[in-house]
Amino acid sequence: MYWTTTKFPSMFQDLMSDLSDRTWNTTDFINTPSSKVETLDNSYVIKIAIPGIDTSEVSVEFDRAEDTLEVSYNGEGNEFVSKFKKSYQVPSTVDYDSIEADFDRGILTLTLPKKKDQSKIKIM
Repeated sequence: MYWTTTKFPSMFQDLMSDLSDRTWNTTDFINTPSSKVETLDNSYVIKIAIPGIDTSEVSVEFDRAEDTLEVSYNGEGNEFVSKFKKSYQVPSTVDYDSIEADFDRGILTLTLPKKKDQSKIKIM
């Protein structure tokens, strides 16, 4: 059996011509930031990549009634990030009054410390 590559370039050209004929609308693409949630022994850490965004334009709010942490950005954006809203359901084990936010080199880091374990209390 002999294999030839005569069909491959044709398929490749067909694919590329299909792509080049399209009219791309940049509003169809949403550049939502990547995020990562880590569970540590004494806290939860959420990291969100928002390069090139001014921290004064980013909103971080915690809703105690819903136990929800919401991070949003409504600015013009850039080639990496556009307007976004991310919500995280926060477990009841978090000390809500100690939530901290830090921004360094395009990474927003939210630290949600866990409450001290109150399930066991030594009485005697």
